[in-house]
Amino acid sequence: MRSLLVAELSPHNPRGRRFLRELGADTWDRMIDVEDCSVARGIGLAIAESGFLRGLSVQTVRESERSDAERGDNLVLFSAPGQPISGVFIEEASYFGRTYAPEVFPVSFP
Repeated sequence: MRSLLVAELSPHNPRGRRFLRELGADTWDRMIDVEDCSVARGIGLAIAESGFLRGLSVQTVRESERSDAERGDNLVLFSAPGQPISGVFIEEASYFGRTYAPEVFPVSFP
């Protein structure tokens, strides 16, 4: 286990929004466009090619089954194709659905 440096571009980070505004006035809106993910994909590919960032945290464009206005965040980590992400070990996954308590699923790898 070790620390990973990721770009934090979720709406929770005002500096991330400022960074995106510097790319273009409407970059934020284009990045979270539910009909066209090409801008988000392009930003992700550029970050992956940076050589020092290991991933990014971004708002999902998928709609929640609970509310049209609700959005979650995704943590996207980069690795070479077919290779595991070094320094990361996942023990379980939590799903926050319609119930108060999250559903917890163990994770195993072959």
